[in-house]
Amino acid sequence: HSNISSIVDVFRKNDYRTVFLIGNAEFSGTRSILTTFHFDEIVDYLWASDTCLLTDVGLHDRDLFALAKTKIEEQLRRGKPFFMFISTTDSHFPDGILDPKMQGIVAPCKNGFDFCVSVLDYVVGDFIDYLRRRRVIDNTTVFLYPDHLKMGTPPTCGDPNDRRLYVISNSVSLPKPQKRLYQIDIPHIILQGAGVRHNLRFLTDYIADDDKSLWIEQHLTPLTEINTSGIVRNSNILVEGDSVTSTRGAIVQ
Repeated sequence: HSNISSIVDVFRKNDYRTVFLIGNAEFSGTRSILTTFHFDEIVDYLWASDTCLLTDVGLHDRDLFALAKTKIEEQLRRGKPFFMFISTTDSHFPDGILDPKMQGIVAPCKNGFDFCVSVLDYVVGDFIDYLRRRRVIDNTTVFLYPDHLKMGTPPTCGDPNDRRLYVISNSVSLPKPQKRLYQIDIPHIILQGAGVRHNLRFLTDYIADDDKSLWIEQHLTPLTEINTSGIVRNSNILVEGDSVTSTRGAIVQ
């Protein structure tokens, strides 16, 4: 449990259902992080049917987005707004994680990684089409962004000399950047783009330096101490509204 407020707390205080979907929530301590920051639901392969193929990192992206549609249908029935975070894994370095079910659906590519990127493009496009069919896209703000540049060998698609990260959104109220944006600016971008009112200040608000990455590198020790002091280590703590992980093949509410 964290006593440090986050973007998740903003959405919860505005009566949004907060849901995080990932192929396997145990990957790199993800479940512990999400529990600490009060997500209402953490959805991974344990929620999927036995017919889904599993990899070392859990569900393939196609099955993950199928679960996302299921969770959206639940929220539509409840008539409650939702904040949903979908973390994909099939395009992970070094070579991607091939989903055999997508062969014949997505055109072949010159290598496995490019194919996995094409699959992700396909399932994201299908998901946006689903939001249109359900007539919720006009009231839903979508953000697409990566966590980092491709690691390992350089990408084979696009311009290898133009390696930047992009935030793509359908929001009409995104900030117009007059200076370089950083990943720590993403919470502000999401909240502004979604039109959610709040008075929360984030780390980025306290950094006056132009090079925020350098500032963070120079202040890692005090930042770590602040984050550590804000965490309550008690396995018996459950924030009101939290869901216990389901057994695979069943969705428990």
